[in-house]
Amino acid sequence: MLKRRLWVFLALFAIVAAACGGDDEGGGETGGATGGGEGLTVGVSWNNYNEERWAKWDEPAIVGALDAAGAEYISSDAGSSAEQQLTDVENLISQGADALIILAQDTEAIVPAVQSALEQLELERFDMLLIENVGNLICPASFQLGTHLSVLVASVPEGDDKPYKYPGAYRGVDALVINKIDLLPYVSFDIDHFRRGVEVLNAGLATFPLSCRTGEGLDAWLDWVGIQVEAKRRMQT
Repeated sequence: MLKRRLWVFLALFAIVAAACGGDDEGGGETGGATGGGEGLTVGVSWNNYNEERWAKWDEPAIVGALDAAGAEYISSDAGSSAEQQLTDVENLISQGADALIILAQDTEAIVPAVQSALEQLELERFDMLLIENVGNLICPASFQLGTHLSVLVASVPEGDDKPYKYPGAYRGVDALVINKIDLLPYVSFDIDHFRRGVEVLNAGLATFPLSCRTGEGLDAWLDWVGIQVEAKRRMQT
């Protein structure tokens, strides 16, 4: 039960990006996955399913990814009602959702659902809680989620111009991951140009170029994460 509620809590914190993302440059990526989701139920709360993009593109992509992973899909439609969406979220949880994707009608109105999930977590049992706030490079930077540290994950295929186009996303973060560096030989990405743009906005930012595919750079990144967790633990004892 604790694991299920944790998934709900994490997913609910992604509502800001869900409401903002999807139609701008610099948006998140989607990709196929196989396995790893057997037995999981993912609930999607649509703010207004009548919007063409949801039925035509987004829902088929979500269902396809979940089917490939062996997970079950359930959903609800709030019909542009913030009050109904609060009820929908509770209903999806009661139906056994292990994770939620919420296309929020009103990000403020959904806060009680987040608070409810928070109150059910035994936070002292965890060394680290990750809040994945995804979407484009504008909306996530506009909202403070109460984290101790903020990390921006940039992706080589997105281009080396992002610090110049979206400076707000790079200011104030505590670390930067440059992912998919194995693609550098194949795409137009000047890493020096990219890092100069970052340096102007956030001098001395801890930066970790890495590839999850090859494993290059992962040790340095994981070492940094471990150091931060240990430092926070010492502060609390």
